[in-house]
This record gives sequence, structure tokens and C-alpha cells, in this order.
Amino acid sequence: MLGYTELLQKNASSLLDEKGRRYMMMILESAKRMGTLIDDLLSFSRIGRAETRETMVSLEQLVKEVQNEVWQETEGRNVIWKIGPLPDLYGDRSMLKLALVNLISNAVKFSRTRPQPEIEIGCTDDRNEGVVVFVKDNGRLSMSHHPEA
Repeated sequence: MLGYTELLQKNASSLLDEKGRRYMMMILESAKRMGTLIDDLLSFSRIGRAETRETMVSLEQLVKEVQNEVWQETEGRNVIWKIGPLPDLYGDRSMLKLALVNLISNAVKFSRTRPQPEIEIGCTDDRNEGVVVFVKDNGRLSMSHHPEA
């Protein structure tokens, strides 16, 4: 998909109007993101627990990165983002990002039918469960997603 879109961009870009070129850029960006996601999933399937690279991770920074990655899906939709305080955690950054990309992309997708989509991201700190990060949306099939950090 990426290859054919790049060929289209190279050979037919001048035939497209501004809207068509914007759509083409969105396809390119989405295909690149999909490729990265597939690579991450393959990496995830290969690594054992001993091979994870754990460091201090800023969840706040990670959420900002993911928001930048899904901006095409939210463009023109006036999404209300409610992002609470998020902690720094000790964990594998790439695996945490992969989880957030999936959860936030689902929230964006499930809220697309709402005239005023809302996505809330936050965490709770429970003595028994530890830190629980959640992503909520107000979509038709509104669900809470709770990956444990």
C-alpha cells in the first residue's frame, strides 16, 4: 500500500487537487504508522520477559506522542481531550507506547459517531492494584480500557 501510494505521489500528484493531495498524505502517514505497528507487534511476539528494556518512562510525554500520531483520524472532529495527571513509570517504553497507540486509536474510532467526541486518559493509584492507566471514550460502545502499568 505504501509503495503504490508513493508511486501515485511521484507520478500523479500534479493531477490531484489540494484535497486529493491531503488524502494521499493521510494514506502515506497511515501506511507508515501501520508498518511501525506491525514491526512493534512482531517485536513484541519475539521478546521474552527477560529481554524487555525497562527505563523510567514519562506517560505524559508518551500520550502526547500518540496524540500526534492519531491526529489525522481526529482532524475536523473537534475531539475533546481530557487528560489527567500521568505519572512517570518504570517499564518498557516501546511496549507501553504500543498499548497506548492501540487504546487511543480504538477510543478515536469508537467515538467517531458522536457529534462531540470525548476521550479521557488518566490513572488511578490503588494500594492493592498499583497504578492503573485508563482510556475512556463516549462512543456508542463506550468501554473503559484498563491496561495495568
